[in-house]
Amino acid sequence: MASLTGLYSVEDQPSASFEPLPTGEYKAVILASESKKTKAGDGEYLEFEHQIIEGENAGRKLFARLNLQNRNPKAVEISRADLAQIRVATGQLNPQDSVQFHNIPVIIRVIYQPADPSKNRDKPQNEIKGWKPISGATTQPAAPKAAPYLPPVPQYNAPAAPAATQAPARAPWQQ
Repeated sequence: MASLTGLYSVEDQPSASFEPLPTGEYKAVILASESKKTKAGDGEYLEFEHQIIEGENAGRKLFARLNLQNRNPKAVEISRADLAQIRVATGQLNPQDSVQFHNIPVIIRVIYQPADPSKNRDKPQNEIKGWKPISGATTQPAAPKAAPYLPPVPQYNAPAAPAATQAPARAPWQQ
């Protein structure tokens, strides 16, 4: 049990609604990521928890699930493309662990999806449909650094030894 004395005010207002966000771009960070088994148990997906960090929706959380191991090859293809966007947006081009994406501000493209019972969607929801760097520029792999310019080292060529068969040259006054 925990005491709540002095931790709230009766004037405090409830937090923002859980209504889906309008379609648009939002600055966000990935707070957490976790690999999970699919419901069918025949695959795995990587779930990312995003949090919007600016504007009137700051603090709102959205989730993205990438089917990186699935019997449906199209789902895997789409998810790999999404992972490539996340890698570029965060600048983590060769990550070893999904934690390397955490807490790096990116722009996410959020789509509003209305309720559609034919698609097993009984209420409206949001879907993240893209990631890009804050600057809007695409991060490219760094080009290999060129070696610094070093001037050529002069070659020291030792004078050739005189041939043993030649007579020593005489000085001009000795002639």
